Amino acid sequence: MDSSDPERSRNDPDREGFDCSGFVRYAFYKATGYDVLGDRTAEQMYNASWPVRMTAGQGEGALRPGDLVFFGTAGDIHHTAIYLGNGQIAEAPQSDEKIRVAPLRSHDDYTGAVRISGAGGGGGGDAPQSTWGTNVRTHTEPSIGSAVHSTFPGPTGIRADCQRRAERVTSEGYSSDVWSHLPDRDAWVSNIYLRGSAWLEGVPECDTDPGGATATTSTSVTPGAMTYGSTGTPHRVNRT
Repeated sequence: MDSSDPERSRNDPDREGFDCSGFVRYAFYKATGYDVLGDRTAEQMYNASWPVRMTAGQGEGALRPGDLVFFGTAGDIHHTAIYLGNGQIAEAPQSDEKIRVAPLRSHDDYTGAVRISGAGGGGGGDAPQSTWGTNVRTHTEPSIGSAVHSTFPGPTGIRADCQRRAERVTSEGYSSDVWSHLPDRDAWVSNIYLRGSAWLEGVPECDTDPGGATATTSTSVTPGAMTYGSTGTPHRVNRT
């Protein structure tokens, strides 16, 4: 029940349905095939590390269909919806009402929007691939010397469309020269920080790289046989 509106929400415990964040989470799951947004409140969705943000001051002209719009204040987001274009949103408005299409301006406290980009700052568990460890950084190029694009604070579902050999990354006895490209962010991440084998199964090479990552630890292992993020394996993230 919503303690701020107990009369309208009195039947909520006996209903199956969506609150605002649950609705947008489900919509993006159906669109992408995995849980892009993760189990988050509207405020947590707003504060996640999405690559594109718009403020209320930029107006509706900055929005594209599919953007997530938020209502409240920057420090107190209470509602989210999906922008459809032409000033319209799709939303689960409040208890005792059905999902609807409504004007963005039907709310007087629009505060900003984000553009969902694949896994983005999500964290859902059904993504094709996943990071592990904490504070995993992505880069604009497959090199730790390139600009940091974004940071995953914890294990996060992502999608890699290809992988290639590039700059070698070494951390806590692990070493790999394989990087994966994240098309939803247009960024790169070292495969050391992705769950699975050193050369991800089912992910093609980005160019003429023959594959088969040369991954080693301080002990002798077969190139390509290394598995990262396996159960029981301690992992300390290289925060470069």
